[in-house]
Amino acid sequence: MSEIRNYWRTPADILGSNDLSCSYYELMGRYVGDGLIKSSLDRGAFVRPHDVLGGTPLDWVSARSNSFAYGPEAGDYQTRKAIADFDNERFGISYDIENVTMVPGAWSGVNFVLEEIFSLVRGQSAKGRLLVVGPTHYPMFHRAINVLGIDVLGMDYVVSSTEHVPTTVEDLQQMLAIRPKAIFVTNPNNPDGLYFPSSLLRTLIDMCSREKIYLIIDEIQDFLPVEDTKGLDYGAWIQSPWVVRIDSFSKKRALAEYRVGWVIADPHLLRNRISGVTRRVSGLMGNAPRAANTAIIKLIEDWRRSITTGEDKFAPVWKELINKERYVLDRLRDLPGARVLRREAAISVTVTLPFYGSDLLLAEELMKHGTLIMPCGGYGYNSSDTVMRVTFAERPEKLEHAMDTLETVITAKLRH
Repeated sequence: MSEIRNYWRTPADILGSNDLSCSYYELMGRYVGDGLIKSSLDRGAFVRPHDVLGGTPLDWVSARSNSFAYGPEAGDYQTRKAIADFDNERFGISYDIENVTMVPGAWSGVNFVLEEIFSLVRGQSAKGRLLVVGPTHYPMFHRAINVLGIDVLGMDYVVSSTEHVPTTVEDLQQMLAIRPKAIFVTNPNNPDGLYFPSSLLRTLIDMCSREKIYLIIDEIQDFLPVEDTKGLDYGAWIQSPWVVRIDSFSKKRALAEYRVGWVIADPHLLRNRISGVTRRVSGLMGNAPRAANTAIIKLIEDWRRSITTGEDKFAPVWKELINKERYVLDRLRDLPGARVLRREAAISVTVTLPFYGSDLLLAEELMKHGTLIMPCGGYGYNSSDTVMRVTFAERPEKLEHAMDTLETVITAKLRH
């Protein structure tokens, strides 16, 4: 693996990572279509929506007199209030509903925010650079480069140690030295699940505020932190006119089917249905489905209860997930030459494998043997380093089949 501390990626590099991801999904479609896939550790869901809420989708719809199928374009008042109030309790801040806009998924939210920051109007964007701190999911920035015309530069922390996040103030100074208009980070990181160190994040926010640089934080991976991790660990300092936070319950609570997320930011950026980020959502979403609004409110109530009383309805699920992770880790550690990267959150582990070929070639070889595991070349890793993301939120029989397959493919390659 490369020893370079900060590996800079050009827009062409980022689009190349996107191409690798697209190739992976095209291969997946072919093998799935042929009926060859028997297991998948590509992505998982720890529960399903009916496990979260009970009953049927029709039971989840609240019959409220102030629930609207169309505007307000920023989203349902009660849903936005629940999001703001919960963060206020957790972090000692003072959000209200004007700090929250609902969007059709976190990925879409990123693009709407970039459109506003870079002033996309009548097909023209303002000049400026977006710095993406990685490794992270580079396909998210295909639209930013090819549609919005933004100069996107990647700053990868891909080193031979297990740390893949900035660790020093000098790292932060390097970020600002290129004078970006905005900086994008995932907290925790995707795919390796490491949190951006809290003290450094606070320093970065101070630096961005002084230089009037937007800091966009994607928090969708903040899920299943390990025991000795404080999670997001924010304080009142997270509330800044220059901080934009994006999240959803797609991964945290398996509600990806609803395609709804939220943006938390200063009202001057979000604004209303005739200006700001909210205007850019207008007509593409309107209000989220009533079932989604009801689900978000209920899930936040459950989350708050688990924090304040320790009464967590998902406690058995978390225990089961940890046991599944242990199984996957044990199997990976039995593979000669495999190196598991440290995880702090999320439902996947990242591992470097001794395949002596690209990660995409390994992914296809696994498909031929009936399983899906995601290559990390689309996240800024060197494809020839054969780094793979293994999701452990899957049924035990699927985990066993996939790990048996991985062992078969790797050991066969090692013999050659």
